[in-house]
Amino acid sequence: MGGVILAACALLVAVLVLLPAPSHWRAKNASIILLILWLSIGNIITFFNRALWMNDYRNKAPVWCDVSIKLSSAVSIGIPCATACIARRLYLISRPSVDPPVAQGKRAQITHEILLCGVVPFAYAILTLVNQGHRFNIVEGIGCQPVIYLSPVSILIDYGTPLCISIISIVYSFLGLGNFLIRKSNFDSILERSGTGINIAKFLRAILFTIIDLLLLFPIFLAEFSIQLIYGRIKPYSSWESVHAGFSNVVILTKSMLDNSIGRRCIVLANLSSWALCLSALVFFILFGFNVDARHGYSRAVTWFKSILKSDSKGGIAGSEKINCSKTNNDLEMNNDSDRSEEPIGEDDNDIDNSTIYSVTTTKCGDIDSK
Repeated sequence: MGGVILAACALLVAVLVLLPAPSHWRAKNASIILLILWLSIGNIITFFNRALWMNDYRNKAPVWCDVSIKLSSAVSIGIPCATACIARRLYLISRPSVDPPVAQGKRAQITHEILLCGVVPFAYAILTLVNQGHRFNIVEGIGCQPVIYLSPVSILIDYGTPLCISIISIVYSFLGLGNFLIRKSNFDSILERSGTGINIAKFLRAILFTIIDLLLLFPIFLAEFSIQLIYGRIKPYSSWESVHAGFSNVVILTKSMLDNSIGRRCIVLANLSSWALCLSALVFFILFGFNVDARHGYSRAVTWFKSILKSDSKGGIAGSEKINCSKTNNDLEMNNDSDRSEEPIGEDDNDIDNSTIYSVTTTKCGDIDSK
């Protein structure tokens, strides 16, 4: 039952977190747009893994597993990178000595955020191949899981990199919050001088999310790393061939195989990690999905949708009117032809009357068509 609830919640928040995206796209908040992308992707992966392997452990979607484990690696570094960019930007805005950004500075900032929050996660996902001992694991009830060959290299790449970026994000978040608390009385003027268009409410929502997100995800990632160090055996990274000797293998882990103290801890941490990602997306929607900009975007979307429906309904009505008009013209024309054939030639008055009726009817139908 818990797997069903988690899958449903993951799918729901994967959609909800996308709703505020248009307002941030218009504001050119690259780091927030990419954060939305990683949160949605992470929860979509959770949904499919739980739905496909809820009570199963067969290798029935190998291509999905190959793709999803790399996307999971990208998500694990993409979210900390995005929160670090947001926290750093908020810290720079909160400084009293900040200068208003110029156009070149804004473009450079967007470029840096795209590189750090978009390109780096994919590069990191490819880099995890260095420590991928075999293809993937399938855990019953959880789904596809990435594989890490525990060695000094994996400690540096697979665990050290996300931890360092998360720590940087934590430092920037608390520095920005400290600047706000110290300069609360004149913080409006500081934000206005920054030239970013951000107000205190937006600043606090953003800084609050970075802190909540790190409090949800960072402890769980740290616990997973600790379990690997305590219960795992650190092996030497002798060569690429030795690490990837059985790369094509797929390891199946059933619930009975994990019915021990270490296995139960791993399952609990996997579930906590999925729920934390789900809650993180929900917190983002609560903080950013009901502000003024987002509500205006929703109203514009509803208006556009209504206009589409209205135009479709008008098109249907116009089409039916055209059909009726064409039928009327054809009927009248046939009647006129039959009347003319029965009337004696040379009765000009009747000919004029018939042509007048026909021309008036045609004009009315033409007016409807033009409308």
